[in-house]
Amino acid sequence: MKNLKIKSQKIILSIFFVVSSNTQLIHAAPIPTSGSSILSQKLKNTALSQEAGFRIGTEKTDFWELITSKNLNAANPPSAWIFQGLNGAFKTARFSIRTDNLNSEKQSLDQYAKKWIKEYPYLGFETLATNKMVVDGKQTLVIDLKNKVKNKQLRQFIVYNNERKVAVIMTCSNSIDKFSYTLNQCHDLLKNFQWVVANPSPVLKE
Repeated sequence: MKNLKIKSQKIILSIFFVVSSNTQLIHAAPIPTSGSSILSQKLKNTALSQEAGFRIGTEKTDFWELITSKNLNAANPPSAWIFQGLNGAFKTARFSIRTDNLNSEKQSLDQYAKKWIKEYPYLGFETLATNKMVVDGKQTLVIDLKNKVKNKQLRQFIVYNNERKVAVIMTCSNSIDKFSYTLNQCHDLLKNFQWVVANPSPVLKE
């Protein structure tokens, strides 16, 4: 029960990280990494996790810029990044990324997701649809959400890597009226996601 509560809090935090209007949260100073933290590095417009072993950058798209890279304050701090739309009319577009270290128990993507997906209504989000796709060879759960009160629409991608015991949670968001165009740009950015060798000097896979 305790593990379920912690897992739900992590996923809730991943949504709050995107939709919050609290700029202090977005731009707060990063928490210093420790030996158990996911090592991360901010490259020019590239989100790179060295320990989890993945990268995603803005190549082949001129819509996004990386505006923050930080560690969130949690028992096992995950790396987190936010890309923002460059265009003035789409400055409100966000593509956030954070990681969740999986426990040692082997579980499926569906088992992982069902533990916390029921929490969405408590955040004011209506689940519009769920689907699956493959992102760089790994099963990915796709969840479409809408909050009419906050005029916010999201698509969340849960990329699940049981071998590396990590889930990469990516959330595309904007106001409802701008979401359709933003979503196309999010999918263009998602195409750049790549698993890399998980070591201090990642090398792009062949």
